[in-house]
Amino acid sequence: MFKAEKSALASAVETVKPAINNRNTIPILANVLIERDGDDLLVTGTNLDLQLSVRCAATIGGDFVPFTLPHALMQSAVKSMPDGPISVSNATPGPRLDAVALKSGRARIKIPILPAGDFPKLKGGSMTHSIGCGSKSLRQCLEGVSFAISTEETRIYLNGIFVEAQPEGLIFVATDGHRMARRLLPHTDLDDDVAELPHIIIPRNTVGAILSSLPKDDNVTLKLSEERMEMESGAITLISKFVEGTFPDYKRIIPANNDTKIRINTKALTSAIERVLTVSTDKGNGVSFAFQGDTLTLTSRPGSHGEAEDAVSTVGDADLSIGFNGKYLQEIIGAIGTDEVELALNRMDSPAIIRKPGETVSLSILMPMRIESQHE
Repeated sequence: MFKAEKSALASAVETVKPAINNRNTIPILANVLIERDGDDLLVTGTNLDLQLSVRCAATIGGDFVPFTLPHALMQSAVKSMPDGPISVSNATPGPRLDAVALKSGRARIKIPILPAGDFPKLKGGSMTHSIGCGSKSLRQCLEGVSFAISTEETRIYLNGIFVEAQPEGLIFVATDGHRMARRLLPHTDLDDDVAELPHIIIPRNTVGAILSSLPKDDNVTLKLSEERMEMESGAITLISKFVEGTFPDYKRIIPANNDTKIRINTKALTSAIERVLTVSTDKGNGVSFAFQGDTLTLTSRPGSHGEAEDAVSTVGDADLSIGFNGKYLQEIIGAIGTDEVELALNRMDSPAIIRKPGETVSLSILMPMRIESQHE
């Protein structure tokens, strides 16, 4: 039926993996659809909310018939084959297609199939909006907030990235209740007017699929409606539904009176947190941050593995002690991606604002935590 290089076929099967859910109760959803798209193969996976399709170069015979087969089996079979071309043919005698045979060299693997007609393909439908932007800018926004997406299934409206149009451009927001991240994709990086764009929530799984599909530095177009989106990037087409529900008013989380501003070298702060957490057995990764003058002292919560302390220099004057989840602060700093970060503080029981120095729209919020002493 067709012949394709192992590397091309393996890449196509790996590309659609984010759309495959092997734990579902519908057998066809564990399969990939193999069909023809002009002179190429089209490999598609879906979980009914996200669909990924990728074109794959192949030599296709006149006897080709579309089919589906288990993604995990196909991935393992292709990976196990020797390098070079892999031929896929009908393994059932006669015209009926119940199984396919993958052959390479003297190796042959037979895999049962399910009919292509049973595969539930998502359709893009009528898209009312289109956004053109640079892939690099889009990646920075998605990566800048995705760490804060909630994994709590009871609040499904937090299981994604909220996107809304503002006069400055597109705002991307994610929060899990302990931290919040907001990033701006400015109008100067957009090719289209987004003023009428509906509020949307891009699912966590879709965010990962977008990031793995985006080119390093090229233009990309997102087509949107109120229910779903479609993105084409090279040989890959992504279609996804949005998360249903209303995202909370994130603006209310942003404190207004954090007037104590401290600038710290990113590498020094990240390294100090890592050292202090080395002996921590606290599931909350609690670290005490004591600001005094131009010095920040970090102390771990004492535990069975001991305790740790470190200090870093700061720019700014403060006299305040506050507790944070050290891992959360590291993730926030890493997502900002600058040599220096600014912490805007108020009281020990108030959220902190973390951002690039001089930045106003793009920022992160981290809730404080109580750090109990050894004797409490």
